[in-house]
Amino acid sequence: MLKARKLTSFESAALGLEYNLADGHATFEWPDEYEFVRSRLERHFFDSLVARQGDEEIRFVESFTRLSKQSRPRHARLTPSASMSLEIAAHALRSTGRLKVGMIEPTFDNLADIFARVGLSLAPLAPEEIREGHFENASNVDALVIVWPNNPFGDGYSTHEFARLLRFAERSRVAIVFDFSFRLLSTPMATFDQYDMLTASGVQYICIEDTGKVLPANDLKVSMLSSSPELATAVETVAQDMYLATSRFSLRLNAELLDVSATVADLPASRLAMTNAEILEGSLCSLVVPPAWHISVRVLYLGKFGVDGSAIVRRAEKAGVGVLPLAPFFWSEVERGANLVRIALARDRNLFACGVEVLRQIIGV
Repeated sequence: MLKARKLTSFESAALGLEYNLADGHATFEWPDEYEFVRSRLERHFFDSLVARQGDEEIRFVESFTRLSKQSRPRHARLTPSASMSLEIAAHALRSTGRLKVGMIEPTFDNLADIFARVGLSLAPLAPEEIREGHFENASNVDALVIVWPNNPFGDGYSTHEFARLLRFAERSRVAIVFDFSFRLLSTPMATFDQYDMLTASGVQYICIEDTGKVLPANDLKVSMLSSSPELATAVETVAQDMYLATSRFSLRLNAELLDVSATVADLPASRLAMTNAEILEGSLCSLVVPPAWHISVRVLYLGKFGVDGSAIVRRAEKAGVGVLPLAPFFWSEVERGANLVRIALARDRNLFACGVEVLRQIIGV
């Protein structure tokens, strides 16, 4: 059945389609704000060949924390992708004996797959349980995996809700893995310092950041993986077995784009996502599920038309439009996503508008 396909397989197929609205990566022409970076690409490439790895890593971390308005994380390691960082985190939990994991649901299916593949047992955890302080389902696990803002609905947490979560985790001795990959697209994340609160708490944690959702760098991404002192050795040991270092050119390119982004009023990817969200709502208003927080994806609910999301995805693929079914996001109960599809917003405006029009005709709205 279609729902048995991995989400990445839909994304891979969409790379060859005329209108790829499937993966959540930032894929659009560089705006004028990035022209200065474009003019120096060749220089950056050759300068990075002789640059010191440590210098480039320090600069990237400084650029990222400046834009995100966060404290400098402890024990930071930079990897080529968030998926690699998640793999390292999963192995680190296993190597430290944290075998029972409360995993956020819905979430991209590869998160559940990665943690299950290393032998961890998973129990679903809904965002509203965290938001409302209902930790009953989190009391019998060794660790939590929380995507914040949540993909695909954008669920997030206030300062009060985050502080309450940290108190629970410290009291229950539960470690937390935070996937912050969509952070830079969500304004509320910048209103308080999560790293400062984590450092001040007694919680054992691993945090994962990613530039791929916000910077159009042709998949030259950087993920920042940081941890509390208690987990740092396990993280470092696993990381050393997996890779040597992240490309110095990629570090420099992403740092430059982050620096420019910090000087403009609106992050280009966020601005474009908001524009495309308006296009989507104008065309398919009755189907759009309002996000909890703004991120660069939207969900359509097709149940009121009696239309199955998987059927729409199949028909869209044949018509040259790539979107994602939501069933695999509900990794423990796929039926819950049967009437839902996800659309990526970080695309060039004209391409997005054309793809949405094709999708509208397929749905029959």
